[in-house]
Amino acid sequence: MLIPSSFNLVTASLRLCAFTRQGIISGLERTVPIDFNQDGVVDWNAEVIQTDAAINPGNSGGALVNIAGQVIGINSMKIAQQEIKGIGFSIPINLVEPIIEDLELYGKVKRPYMGVQLQDISEISAYHQEQTLKLPKDVKEGVLITKVVPNSPASEKRKPFIPLIFMRTKSKHLLCYT
Repeated sequence: MLIPSSFNLVTASLRLCAFTRQGIISGLERTVPIDFNQDGVVDWNAEVIQTDAAINPGNSGGALVNIAGQVIGINSMKIAQQEIKGIGFSIPINLVEPIIEDLELYGKVKRPYMGVQLQDISEISAYHQEQTLKLPKDVKEGVLITKVVPNSPASEKRKPFIPLIFMRTKSKHLLCYT
């Protein structure tokens, strides 16, 4: 798909009859930080298609259709700031299709489950990183497995429980430290 590209948005805003709106796709594979609980910490980065569509209550969940009539996304959100108008986002259809398949097959979305509780090592004091966990000084990012949930996939694989740290250093992307 070329950028910019035309699209049609199928919508039923404000409980009005369904209608279409034409617009421009201005970006593919955009990443939008999402803070679910408004604590200032990004909980997830959404991969989206950026449009100039007016996404309003009632038309999120509608189809984003290219000029060939193919559904290419599902309208999901907009930037809600007074000084910003006409920036909408849609979830790409390739990310939506597995969810639809799960809903059709199981009646719910099946998510991966390991059965562990994690703690970001940046939340652990420097003293405990060095003295308790004995982390190398060049470790700046990582997570500590603090608990394995009983009868979970993780509990079946690792007995007895030994804390693990998954981290990134400047020279290596992923290490497993016990």
